[in-house]
Amino acid sequence: MVRLTSVSLLLSLLALGIVMYPVSALYDFEGIPLTVTAQGTVTGDVLMFGEYGLDKPPYELKFTLPSVPRYARVYTGIWGGTEKYTGWADITINNKKKARYLLNGDRDQNRDLYESGHGIYWIAYDPTDLLTRGDNLITVNTSKTDPGNKLDGRVYAILVAAVVDDPESGEQTQYWIAEGNENLHGEGWAGTNPTKHEDTNVTFTSAGLTGVTRANLSVLLLAGGKGQPDYVQFNGQYLGVPIRNMSGRNVTDIGDEISFDAGGGTGIPSRYADMEVFEVTSLVKETSTARFIRGFDLDGDGSIVTTGDAPEGEDYIHPVMAILTVTRPGSSPVTDLATESIRAENAFAGENAVLVAEIRSYGNQPAGPVPVTFAIDGKTMNTTQATIPASGITVVQVPWVAEAGSHTVSASVAAPADSKTDNNAASLPLTVGTPPDLSVSIGSPVHKGEAAVTVTKSPLSVLTVCGAVGVLLLMRFSRKRPPSTIPAAMLLLAVLLVVPGIIVSAGADTVTLEYTLPLTITNNGGSHAPAFTVSVYLDGEKIADKQIEAGLAAHATADIAIPVFIAPGTHELKVVADEAGIIKDSNRNNNIAQGRYDFPG
Repeated sequence: MVRLTSVSLLLSLLALGIVMYPVSALYDFEGIPLTVTAQGTVTGDVLMFGEYGLDKPPYELKFTLPSVPRYARVYTGIWGGTEKYTGWADITINNKKKARYLLNGDRDQNRDLYESGHGIYWIAYDPTDLLTRGDNLITVNTSKTDPGNKLDGRVYAILVAAVVDDPESGEQTQYWIAEGNENLHGEGWAGTNPTKHEDTNVTFTSAGLTGVTRANLSVLLLAGGKGQPDYVQFNGQYLGVPIRNMSGRNVTDIGDEISFDAGGGTGIPSRYADMEVFEVTSLVKETSTARFIRGFDLDGDGSIVTTGDAPEGEDYIHPVMAILTVTRPGSSPVTDLATESIRAENAFAGENAVLVAEIRSYGNQPAGPVPVTFAIDGKTMNTTQATIPASGITVVQVPWVAEAGSHTVSASVAAPADSKTDNNAASLPLTVGTPPDLSVSIGSPVHKGEAAVTVTKSPLSVLTVCGAVGVLLLMRFSRKRPPSTIPAAMLLLAVLLVVPGIIVSAGADTVTLEYTLPLTITNNGGSHAPAFTVSVYLDGEKIADKQIEAGLAAHATADIAIPVFIAPGTHELKVVADEAGIIKDSNRNNNIAQGRYDFPG
């Protein structure tokens, strides 16, 4: 291990005027994007402490703080075994308080944790009021030893990020803390109808660059495998020391089960967890983007090979945290508040709508509440006081009886001595009319021209072979996932069952190909549809959830493409817009398109 320095309900809440920045973290196999959940500027630094490497609970982190933190976040990763197993995890802070998290697998509805893939949990907790100057102790325990428990329950890591004042340092540090749980994976790891997820980004905005003396990007990856390449980019530049060169590309292995080695040096072994800190002073920009990449098709054969003497990428890897810090001289950070965005919910003619503004602090946080003003077509309709929390991010909501027509809704924040006023306001053009009417259509699948996976049919019973293959896959799975004990007799049985199944004529081969499935989503209604999800099913199995984060304007159309891996032939497709029924839709009958479609060979 490693140590490192329904509208009515909503309206009833509006009496408070302000709610904390929401984190939506329901289970998603494909992953939960990294999102900045805390930011600001401090005279001092962001200190990080951790224990890394898969181990049995109880799992502890001991660390020392020079002072009580202004803000802190504690993270821990738990291995579930599969997304079907359930259990619990406890986080105890300095033996004072225990926070219990129920781990409910693919039925998880807990917004305080992030779960993706086949049961990898990333838990985020605010321990600010429980941490002290001097020695601190974080303990994580799980249901691993409970009678009848199936959850694997081992712990990947504990990480604490603490924003600490240090007036004597003569330095101010601007910081962004991003958390999530992305599941970057190849097409062989996602069920009967495989998918793939190759890369993900997180962006850090409004950095102050005058006089920068140091900038660091800290990242944490879970479930990476030693010897399988993966990459981290920062503003387009690859980070880390190459391990080799292949086809003219420098190959890196950031998630190699050794922490603090990506920049050079031996590092420290940390099984299935990789903490790395990259010095990015020369690369940082006012808006910077970190990108995590599973691998590259280096030999041009159409797939990212993960085995053999020269693998090209990871089977799967989970970026769960990214922290950017920018340090410059000075002991008096300035105030810089921004209205990051504004949106309207339930904005239909004559109905009770909600205007929602997201306020972020990029500098020193104001000492008291600040006014946030909402306007319709330039006319003020509401001003409410907002207190910026220690995280530096808040969401302000106000009610509005929506009037039919085309409008511009806006929100602006004001603070004493705000150093940058050009980011104080945000606006949104909005059409208000009849409720949205989402409809879906499916285009003809397009073969991308490359074979992805070849599967050989077996003359044995399908169930028998699948069961045997499952045992062998479990062994392969255990190469990176925490291993399970497999009796030798079971292994022998699996081999005896599978080998005859693969000794058949070439004519029995079924080739799985990669296709692009074109979808068209239309809003036939008279009002803007807020953010929603498009769900795709192939032969009865969900293979994708596509987030339409910007929503869809009245009478607008969105074309999206979904990657599909399947054997050529005729297959059943079903596509559903807003399957959860979040949007008030005037006609839900056309939210579904389904039928049998030909996938050409």
